[in-house]
Amino acid sequence: MLIIISDLHLTDGTSGETIRAGAFRAFRESLCELAYDASWRSDKKYVPVDRIDVVLLGDILDVIRSTRWCDAPAEVRPWGNQSLPAFSETVQRITEDVIEKNKESLDILRSLHNPEIMSVLPASLDGRVAIRPIEESSFLCP
Repeated sequence: MLIIISDLHLTDGTSGETIRAGAFRAFRESLCELAYDASWRSDKKYVPVDRIDVVLLGDILDVIRSTRWCDAPAEVRPWGNQSLPAFSETVQRITEDVIEKNKESLDILRSLHNPEIMSVLPASLDGRVAIRPIEESSFLCP
């Protein structure tokens, strides 16, 4: 199963709100439900998807939408002279701020790699969902 995400535009918060972590939790839950639904075949057999690949396509971290550019020297702007050391320093500072501001959201994205958090239920030998007692199950999926 391939999931492509683009245009999140996570910012450092200096120029307005960024996407809240709750949206990423909702995305994770929806992704889990989609994987479960995709595991049902047309013959009504349950065959869990073998993997879920999430591709972050582009415009995930938004360095442009930061007021930190105004703190940089006048010759340093997003489309200015990128060979200046101050340009690289500004991009690095903004990027670190974006990552820090969105730590909880990015941690949720990272959690998609954890099979204890992001797994579909296994199948039984007869092509049904193998239900296990709740205390033995660590799956978030249905």
